[in-house]
Amino acid sequence: MRIDDKLPSRNVDKKSQKSDARKGGLVGKSPFAASLTSVGEMLTNRAVELEELKREIEMAGDSLERDPSMANYKAFRELLTMLAKKVTAEAYKVELLGGSPSAPAYHEVIRVIDSHADSLYRMIISEQRDRINIAAKIEQIKGLVLSFRL
Repeated sequence: MRIDDKLPSRNVDKKSQKSDARKGGLVGKSPFAASLTSVGEMLTNRAVELEELKREIEMAGDSLERDPSMANYKAFRELLTMLAKKVTAEAYKVELLGGSPSAPAYHEVIRVIDSHADSLYRMIISEQRDRINIAAKIEQIKGLVLSFRL
């Protein structure tokens, strides 16, 4: 009997179905793939939001440098606060370690979950260091004025 005369095997059909699934034919229908896609979209949206917030901080910092008024100061400070809250809520995870009945001391371990957000945050803070110093001086002057009024 020649090989061409044999009937097709079921294993061959299964292999071809598996290769279709690997190519993306059946992957989009699984719950895992849907979850993975939604997490990927969420991470992409988060990165876009952080980049947009970075641009807004740069623009507010430029206007603060040109005109160190209270309005520009408040806008810059609010944007920095938004950035810090967003990054600390989404980029880090705090875990408590230790603690036993005989030694109740706890240690907090901070782990970086989103390294892109962490590096972007550090870059923004280092780039805006001079402007942050201007904002601190304005805060100091504002405090002096309030102390003088009271």
